Amino acid sequence: MHRFLLSALLVAAPLAASAQIHFDSPVPPAGPKDTSGPVVPSAGPKQTGGPIAGFSGSNDVRRCGITDLAPFNAYIATRPTPVEFRARYSCLTLVLPGDMSTRELRMDNSRYFADLDAHGRIQGGAFR
Repeated sequence: MHRFLLSALLVAAPLAASAQIHFDSPVPPAGPKDTSGPVVPSAGPKQTGGPIAGFSGSNDVRRCGITDLAPFNAYIATRPTPVEFRARYSCLTLVLPGDMSTRELRMDNSRYFADLDAHGRIQGGAFR
């Protein structure tokens, strides 16, 4: 009985180890490639509307910063929801109460720690 369990374990362990998926990699695992048609690049997300005052975003959509705080504070005074905030300032990192974040020091106003009211709307906060 022990030999059977040991042999099953010896066979199953390498199979399980080879089937692990690593989620820390930004590149998905390679699968079978479809070579039947031409490759068409994605157009990316559509951006509508004009530039936002005080918004120093560039082509790098991962990170930007607020340079003019007056229009930003006026927008926060409208008490937007987190969804509305992320739609307007898509490359700012919005940190809500209870979210985990790193302790890095950012001097470019690219991460906003929001305070929420009882209805889940942003009522204020700070850049850190």
